[in-house]
Amino acid sequence: MRVAVLGGGSVGSVLSFLVSPGAEVVVYEADPARRERLRSEGLVLRGALDGTVEVELGEAGKPVEPFDLMLIAVPAQYTADALRKVSPFVHRDTRYISAQDGFAISELEGLVGAPRSAALTLWLSAGLSEDGSVEVEELREAALLVGEGFDPDAADTFTGTLSKYVKVRVLEGAEAQAEFARRTAVSSVLNSLCAVANRCPALLREDEGARSMAERACREAIEALGIEGDDVDPFRDGVWDRLMPPMSIHLARHGKTEVEYLSGEILRKGREKGMRLPVQRSLYTVVKEMEAGRVAAGEKAFRELFRRVEEDEGLGLI
Repeated sequence: MRVAVLGGGSVGSVLSFLVSPGAEVVVYEADPARRERLRSEGLVLRGALDGTVEVELGEAGKPVEPFDLMLIAVPAQYTADALRKVSPFVHRDTRYISAQDGFAISELEGLVGAPRSAALTLWLSAGLSEDGSVEVEELREAALLVGEGFDPDAADTFTGTLSKYVKVRVLEGAEAQAEFARRTAVSSVLNSLCAVANRCPALLREDEGARSMAERACREAIEALGIEGDDVDPFRDGVWDRLMPPMSIHLARHGKTEVEYLSGEILRKGREKGMRLPVQRSLYTVVKEMEAGRVAAGEKAFRELFRRVEEDEGLGLI
């Protein structure tokens, strides 16, 4: 099986490591410094996954044999651009798996078609270290969420490779939708809250106000996404602890985040149901202002978040 991994950051690196024993892997990474690290030192993982793997680096525009599978691990807002660069190296049987946060799968389906698209939900906490290695705090489990028409042989081959390292489930239909919604609810809350406060989940968990805010945001997401009879706790169900979720990293590296695919999509689904969602809306607006450079992450932004929630609920109006 020939596999292209789009994105050589923490998630792309972990995926490359997981599939490399059973596949021919080519990694596409746009950042020159990261490419040089991978070229000179290989793919180095430390922690819950430990080892070094030499990887082949792909070059956009350089002809290669077509890929059987493309694993997408770039920030969701760069999906179309990443696929465009490798589009000559696909054939009609190529399948695509999004390992991205939030509702990126909808965009992927629009680009390549629903029967060729699947979503990989990873309960993974990992981050790039200063020395170029990837620290893996935890890899708890994985779920491949497939729609009608996705090649079952491709799904079995892929999950069989991953299952050597982690428990993997293949989910379809309503079960897949529920799992995806549950993961998105947790991811939206921890990503946004940690980015605003500039604190990791372990520190936020010790803050009573932050815990209350996270619980409220999760309840809003659960209702908007239609998760019925399901108790979701972001600090219990999330994987990140000492490490920061991806939104903070993307904000620092790119000045852009996946908030449109997380809180943004939750807000859109809430509006369809006539819901207000004050916490999700406040998280969304503060992160957007951080992207624009009008608000800096930290204690001031965290206080502003609380103020906006109160204002939205009418508690700040006398």
